[in-house]
Amino acid sequence: MGKTIIIGDNMLKSEALMEVIEFNQMPESLRLPILRGKTLLSNNLALPSDNFLEHECLKRFSEVSEGQNTTPDDISSIANQLSRIEKPLRNNLEELCVDEVTSLFSIPTDKVDFLIRIVDSVDQSKTNVPFGPDENFPQNYDDTDGQLKLEVDKRRMQNAIICGAALYYTRMILDGCTSRLDEFDISLYSLYQSYLSANEYLLYNNGDEMPDQNQKDITGIAIVTLGNDDKKNQLDVQAINFAVLVYETIKGFLEMTVSHGLPEDSLLMSAVISKCDYITAEPWYMRFGPFIWDHVINAIGTRVVDRRANLMPYVFMKVSQLAPNKYIKLMRETLSDSERSRVVFGRVVDYANLKFEKFDFDNRMTNYRSNAAVIIKDNEPE
Repeated sequence: MGKTIIIGDNMLKSEALMEVIEFNQMPESLRLPILRGKTLLSNNLALPSDNFLEHECLKRFSEVSEGQNTTPDDISSIANQLSRIEKPLRNNLEELCVDEVTSLFSIPTDKVDFLIRIVDSVDQSKTNVPFGPDENFPQNYDDTDGQLKLEVDKRRMQNAIICGAALYYTRMILDGCTSRLDEFDISLYSLYQSYLSANEYLLYNNGDEMPDQNQKDITGIAIVTLGNDDKKNQLDVQAINFAVLVYETIKGFLEMTVSHGLPEDSLLMSAVISKCDYITAEPWYMRFGPFIWDHVINAIGTRVVDRRANLMPYVFMKVSQLAPNKYIKLMRETLSDSERSRVVFGRVVDYANLKFEKFDFDNRMTNYRSNAAVIIKDNEPE
């Protein structure tokens, strides 16, 4: 006998049935892990309900699939067109990427070294990011207090949010520098938009196509090296085109800001990274990130997210420094679109604004002292 779902209102029953039908249109390799709780965000303590991922993925699937019927061959064709057009423009596009990202987030150039390159293929020999998770690490780790579970859930949620934010701001940068791109080639902007839209479509409609072990399908990578008092932070980015370069640069920079929130205990930190940061996790973060970021935008406010993007590094850093249980609680409130989340993020934005104003003031004072020193020196009697 089949399972009966009783819904009082006929309209709700119809809508529920349509959701089931639409959800079943997703590739099995994507649908079944979501239904069976086998994705890397399934059972995350920050999720507000058991069917949150199912419901949000269905909405996202509908959005990215509307009017699209892209195949892997189509996106390869777009990538090849971009490669031919970009080849003589790579230096200009790399400089434009750094200019746009540093301007958007007001990144001080004396704090981060950007090594930005558009390449024919991504060379991952400099990174030790594993292909998949190390399920056996750490061996015999005592997690009776649940701390590892909390830290992993926190890190995975952060990674998804960063992917969503990176895509959001990549599109914002592309829209903002359309005239600059047109100066290089009139077709670039539309090709970048087509490339990003096709990639989003394939993430939901080509679910069993994952990066293979030889990593030939990797289109971009950002390697973050944290500095110290004597050495600047370094962001080493490779990507096959400008759109991916911007995405990876933003993602790498935001990853840099949340590094402050990793566990201080070295064994716990290594365990968390091994279970969260690996190549085959990236497609899941890219699928879930945009709709999770939408909830964060709702909590922060579109006006702040769009017009005060320079505050976002401080917001990411401050939130990442929350204890895992407090972070999980905040994200559960955020994904529920609660008023409480808006109040908390409002306070974080106020903090970020004060930090930015202080940084801006300190910079102005440093410049003033430097200029004053020059003036005094220039006017000293010989």
